Amino acid sequence: MQQKKSTVLKKLIAKSAKQKTSAKEEKLLHTFLKKMYNQSVWDTNKMGNATFIKDDIRSKIILKETKSTKTNIYKYAAIAVTILTLGGILLSTYKTNQPSFVTVNTGAAIDSVFLADGSTIYLAPGSSFSYPNTFTNTTREVNLIKGNAFFNIAKNPNKPFIINSGELVTKVLGTSFHIGLQKEQSKVSVVTGKVQVNYKNNQQQLVSGQEALATSNSLRKQKSSVLMTSNWYTKDLNLTEVSLKETLDLLEIKYNVKSAIKNKDVLALKITLFLKQNATLNEIVEQLNYITNLKLLYENEIITLKTN
Repeated sequence: MQQKKSTVLKKLIAKSAKQKTSAKEEKLLHTFLKKMYNQSVWDTNKMGNATFIKDDIRSKIILKETKSTKTNIYKYAAIAVTILTLGGILLSTYKTNQPSFVTVNTGAAIDSVFLADGSTIYLAPGSSFSYPNTFTNTTREVNLIKGNAFFNIAKNPNKPFIINSGELVTKVLGTSFHIGLQKEQSKVSVVTGKVQVNYKNNQQQLVSGQEALATSNSLRKQKSSVLMTSNWYTKDLNLTEVSLKETLDLLEIKYNVKSAIKNKDVLALKITLFLKQNATLNEIVEQLNYITNLKLLYENEIITLKTN
């Protein structure tokens, strides 16, 4: 049934483009396209980034001038709307050759994903990431659905690498960077190379040592935290004169826990610490207590401060 509708619609569009439709057929086509447009929903996780796919399709369309400019503009608009909105009919033709996506959900430990293009993604605990088994389009698109990840992207100037994270879209050619998604804010921190970040109607260009912070409707560029200037997912880490707050922020990501410490003076304490890549959280809490003479406790996935 779906295939029959697709065939009829294609014939009607082709007939309309040649200006051979009757007034009744033209009205029917207009009504159908408008209805489908109003009902359409774009699923980024399954269909990719709408903006980049639209641009890709547009680049393949060759427009030829005819005598009736107004009529043909309308028809090309109708055809474009059809391609972009009829997911079950014409858009499915575009997506037929698209690869299937694999979704990885991490538990309590860091995991890694090796992509077909040679890129490597390191996922923090409690993260969700989807990617295609191969890259067949003019772009390499993946989705960080939730959590935190470090991206080490293989260079390919002909195929930009795009990470969709809700309304946050990160585009690179070949570089390494962190992405962190939270309810209140999202952050992209560049370790090497250059990154373009788009969020709603905002855009920032980042280089090594810079990060973009997305909150509400804004996207702000700032200097990266020292802890976000390296890949601590797979390496030991030397912390020199960093605040306890920065250290706790790192532990929240690395071990998928929460810190309930609010005392500003305590959080501002500067510490120097060596973190083994495979150290347990209890081991690190013991180190922090020894260095600071505090009484930090880790229970039920929460780090707290004992005050008596």
